[in-house]
This record gives sequence, C-alpha cells and structure tokens, in this order.
Amino acid sequence: RRTGIRQRRRAAENQATSDLCYEAALRCMKEAGVTAGEIDLIIVATITPDHPTPSTACHLQRRLGAVAPALDVNAACAGFMYGLVTASQFVAAGNSRCALVVGADLMSRTINPDDKKTYPLFGDAAGAFILRPDEMSAGLLSYQIGSEGCGGEMLSIPAGGTRMALTPDVYACGKQYLVMDGRNVFKWAVRVFDESAKQVLHHAGVDASELGL
Repeated sequence: RRTGIRQRRRAAENQATSDLCYEAALRCMKEAGVTAGEIDLIIVATITPDHPTPSTACHLQRRLGAVAPALDVNAACAGFMYGLVTASQFVAAGNSRCALVVGADLMSRTINPDDKKTYPLFGDAAGAFILRPDEMSAGLLSYQIGSEGCGGEMLSIPAGGTRMALTPDVYACGKQYLVMDGRNVFKWAVRVFDESAKQVLHHAGVDASELGL
C-alpha cells in the first residue's frame, strides 16, 4: 500500500550474482558496440557476491574473456553510484579507455521470507554501464556521495562476517538475514535524498525548475 510495488523478480535457484552481471554486461556491450577486448576496467557494485573471494567482478572478467583489473564495491543501495563515480575517475585520469560498471544484487537471498514488512521491498537484478572518454563532453557534470555510518544498525545483516560468525546457533536465530528499521530508514532517506539533490544541483549550477526528468 505504501510502496506501490506490484511485482518483484527473483533469480532462479541455480543463478548467482555473477550470472546476472554477465547477462547485463553482454546486453550493455552489444548496445554500445564494445567488445571484451576493449574493456580495461571492471567494477561490480554488490553486497551479495558469489563468494567472499574471489570477487564477483573477477568471475565476470573471466566469463567475458576481458583482460582487465576487476574489483567489487560494497556500498549497498548506493553501490552503483559509487562504482560509477570510481570508474569515472579512472577515465578522467586517462587510466581507463573503456570501463564496465555493473550494479547487481540477489537481495531475495538475504531476506527472511517470513518478514512480511521487508521481504516485498527487495528483488534481484543487474544493470550495466560503459564509460569512455569523450573530449567533446564534460563527463559527469555533478555528483554527491557520502556516508552516515552511525545509522548502520537501521539496515544490516548481523551475521556472516568477522564480527559474528555464522554458527549453527546464529543461523537458527536468523541472524544471517537482513534486518531493517523501515520507519527510521524512510525518515533518513527522505532527508538525505533532499539534501543530496540540492547539493548536486548547486554544484552543477542548475535550478530545479530546469529539470526535465
């Protein structure tokens, strides 16, 4: 009733995050007319990697047959923006001529199906982006990224890392699932999105009345 979400897509049981990355990358490369041999940087933004190591980006690099450095970025919902901004710095500095950025998550694997308030909010998907230098373009006109780590407890997966090992007892308690304080996350997001949008507009010298989308 509050989100307007009518459907969510779920990955098949035999699919991992890198599988969705690969499909998105192929479609993106075809649309851009780019071959694997041209890609010289791969960044995958995800919090649901295939494994703790190797990185999902390395799995993607192998499957594409690209000869390129590959790394994962973990910034949750903001991950794709972090990946995009990071890749743009490589391109702007002349250290990359063709960067592939993929944002992908299989969030359905992290949510307790019995959590009726949270489970419908998250799905599985991937999206890909190609960045190339263009002397006629200014690139990213404006962007704003930030962090407020003090609110981490509002949206977290407690177990599975070095702070809390995923033992049978912890698993039985459901600590492997994402937990969210939805009300406070909503309040935080409304405030931060407003502030971030205003900063981006100010930095770009654009008035909100000029926006078309």
